Amino acid sequence: MIEPVDVTFSGTKERSGRLYLSPIEHTLGDGEAAIAYAIDTTEQRALEMQIAQSQKMQAVGQLAGGIAHDFNNMLTAIIGFSDFLLLNHRPTDPAFQDIMNIKQNANRAAGLVRQLLAFSRQQTLRPQVLQLGDVLSELSILLGRLLGENVELSLDQASDLWPVKADLHQFEQVVINLAVTRETPCPAAASLPSAPPM
Repeated sequence: MIEPVDVTFSGTKERSGRLYLSPIEHTLGDGEAAIAYAIDTTEQRALEMQIAQSQKMQAVGQLAGGIAHDFNNMLTAIIGFSDFLLLNHRPTDPAFQDIMNIKQNANRAAGLVRQLLAFSRQQTLRPQVLQLGDVLSELSILLGRLLGENVELSLDQASDLWPVKADLHQFEQVVINLAVTRETPCPAAASLPSAPPM
């Protein structure tokens, strides 16, 4: 028995196949002979890759769901202790704003956990009507700490921005990714145009 051989066909499009060789008895001489035939396996290979990718994504979803549940328990404790500390501090205390930042960042992390849970359950996220100016103003506090002293953050926004419908945590994550992935330390400015005239 001769094992089949996987081959790639030449041409403009990438196509694959499998070559089979079957030896036969050659009655007209002392030489050896075989019957060769090939099968186009392009579609079969594409289907196998899709199945493998689907299984991989299912495993990633299950892993993300398990991690998200454990991480959510820790965030719940952080948010709870932050609320407890806020009850014992007045807004004029120096530590009050730091505790508020801890709670806000923990809430944003909880939003990321919800995204992981939504991904693991293949559920759609929750879009809502957002006022971009308010969202960016709240986010600028976190961005100022993330960017550090080498990057200057300048927020320039119009007062008559139209509301948009989007998932809050996805929008925040996009802005954070854009800000923290800058390769060179240079001023980062977020500018939003005013609403077009009606």
